[in-house]
Amino acid sequence: MDLPLGNTMRHFLVIALMISGALAAQPPGQIVFVSNRDGQFNKLWLMNANGSEQTQLTFGEGLESDPAWSPEGERIVYVSNPVAGSQATHIVMVNRRGGGQRIVTTELGVYRHPEFSPDGSQILFSNRITDE
Repeated sequence: MDLPLGNTMRHFLVIALMISGALAAQPPGQIVFVSNRDGQFNKLWLMNANGSEQTQLTFGEGLESDPAWSPEGERIVYVSNPVAGSQATHIVMVNRRGGGQRIVTTELGVYRHPEFSPDGSQILFSNRITDE
């Protein structure tokens, strides 16, 4: 898979990284991705584009998905499913160093595909509305 990173292209083998979900590249050459390296829970990881310095950003028993970078590259939003066996999710934001985690949504929903606005001041996402 080739990912554009600034003015260069980096090539790496996704399977070797144990990526089990979405990934997002952000200059200057960092990639946030979802992996279930423990065999149970999808967590967010950060690495350099060359595959070095892989760092786990999220922990616990929830399932994470759909990571997206803020325009300035300091924050990441993602979907978190804190309830095993449920579709209920939150949108959560964390800084790229793994700290400052906070829930963005006020109640559980079926949220998907969070993205920052171009200026980084707002977060857009979808939510499936049900009668339940």
